[in-house]
Amino acid sequence: MSGPLDNGRVRSFALVAVVPALLACSGGQEVEIRLVTDLRAELDFGEVRAELFEDGAEDAEALARIDGAVTARDDLVAGQALGSVRVPRPGGYRVRVELLEGGAPVAVGWARAVIDASVERLTVRVLRSCLGVACGVEACVSGECVDARCGPDARGYCPAPECDSDDDCPTVPGPACLAPRCVDGACGAWPDDARCAAGSCDPMSGCPVPNDGGPPDGGVDAGASDACAGAMEVCNGLDDDCDGVVDNGASCPCEAAQNAGHTYLLCPIVATYEDALMACRGLGYDLVSVDDAGEGVWLAGVASGVVGLEHWIGLDDRDVEGTFVWTNGSPSAFRDWAAGEPNGGVTESCVHTVPAGAQWNDRACDERRPYVCEQL
Repeated sequence: MSGPLDNGRVRSFALVAVVPALLACSGGQEVEIRLVTDLRAELDFGEVRAELFEDGAEDAEALARIDGAVTARDDLVAGQALGSVRVPRPGGYRVRVELLEGGAPVAVGWARAVIDASVERLTVRVLRSCLGVACGVEACVSGECVDARCGPDARGYCPAPECDSDDDCPTVPGPACLAPRCVDGACGAWPDDARCAAGSCDPMSGCPVPNDGGPPDGGVDAGASDACAGAMEVCNGLDDDCDGVVDNGASCPCEAAQNAGHTYLLCPIVATYEDALMACRGLGYDLVSVDDAGEGVWLAGVASGVVGLEHWIGLDDRDVEGTFVWTNGSPSAFRDWAAGEPNGGVTESCVHTVPAGAQWNDRACDERRPYVCEQL
C-alpha cells in the first residue's frame, strides 16, 4: 500500500522533515544522515537541507528530504546527525547536503552508497577547502573531486588521510584567525574568535581592525592601525591587501583577470549551471553578467584561451519563462543572442556563449560547461 513517506526521526538541530509520497508504508531501511563540516553555523550558513536520491536519478524528485536550521553551538567538525530517512529497498543511493543562507546555497556535499541491512548511516563532508570547486554529484576533499563513496566507513575510496588531529594540519591560507582543524581526516579551517583581540573572526576578511581613515600604507594614526597593514590577499572577491586589485596573487581555483574595475574568474572545470553558480558564490563572486558589447568582446578574448568560447554566464529564466534576469541582480538590459535564440522554451532556461561570435544561446541547465565568475 502506498502512502506518505516516513522521513524518519529528527535527532538533532530541531530539523523538520519534509517528505513526498513516494515510499511504501512498511518495510525499507532506516538510515541516519550525518554532516561533517568546518563551515561555521550562523557565520557561513544558517540552514541545512539533506535529500536522498536513487543513484543515477539525481535530477528526479528526492525520495526524502530533511530541512532545518543550525546554531553556533552545534559541533559540526565532530559531526552531527541531521536525522533519519527510510529507503524503500536495497540498492544504490546518493545523499546531497546543502548548506544555505537565506535559502540560497552556500556549499554542497554528496555521499553515495549501496544500502542494505548492514548500512546504518551515511556521512556527508562539506569542507571549506572545496568552496568554489564544482564536482557535480561526486564528493570533494581538500579541494579535489573524489568518488562520492568516500566516507568514514569506506576509506578505500578516499585519498590518503591528511591528519589524525588538529596538530597534523599546517597553517591554513587566509586570515590569521582561521585555525587548522582536522575534519574527518582532511585538514580544514575553523574561524576562531579567540584569535581576535575583539569581535568575531570573519573567514573572508579576518578579525575586525580599525582603519585610520588614511591611505592603505600600514601607518598608524591616533593609535588606530591601518586595516591593510600586513594583510594577505586571499581568494574571496575582496582587495585584502588594499593594492587596488582584487584577488591578485591569491590561491583561487580559477584563473583571475581584471577589466574596468571588475575581477573575473575563468573556470575551465565543467559544471551544471547551478553548481557553477554555487561555486562562484562560494568564493564571494557570482556568475558573470555581460552589461554591454564592450565587455562581451573583452570576455570573449580573455576566455578563449582558458575556458573556450562556450561557457555559462549568469543569465536565466528559471523563475519566469521568457523573462531572462542576471543572477547578480544587474539591471542591464543588454542581450547578445545568436540568430534564432532564445528558442528552448521551458526545457532550456540557462544561458551560455557559443563559439560563433561569442553570442548567446539558451540550453538545459543540467548540461555541464565551463563558467566565468565576476566580482563587481
